[in-house]
Formats: sequence, C-alpha cells, structure tokens
Amino acid sequence: MKTIKDEWENFKSMVVPPGASELQKSEMKLAFYGGATVMLNIMSMVANMSTKEGFKLLEVCSKECENFVMERMLESKSKQN
Repeated sequence: MKTIKDEWENFKSMVVPPGASELQKSEMKLAFYGGATVMLNIMSMVANMSTKEGFKLLEVCSKECENFVMERMLESKSKQN
C-alpha cells in the first residue's frame, strides 16, 4: 500500500532540486499535501453521490488535470522559442 507520504517522497526525489532551500521544500510539500487533501475531499463527495454523478465529477477533475498539463507544456514550449 502506498501512502501520501510515500507519494510525496517519490515526487520530491524526482522534482525537488538538490539545492532547493528549506522554504522551497516546505512550500512544495505544503502544496503537494494540499492537493492530496482536495482529492480526498472530492473522493468523499463521490462516495455520497450516485454512480453517474460520481463518475461525472471524476471525469471533470481528470479533464481539468489534463488541461493543466497541456497548458504547462504549451507555456514551456513557447518559452523555449
């Protein structure tokens, strides 16, 4: 079983630069756990919805994440040009 802490440690090892300040590490961890908390809250809402409503909410959340990633990729690409 993977915990949120396990996921944080994995994320940190891949994303947090070795020379990151303690403040940067702390803020990144706060943001990571904030996102995990939001998703737990959404999952709690889904548990109290009909299957159709729950699926729709998860679909909206998934699309929102996909759009965010695409926007970031486009921003990154435009900065390179």
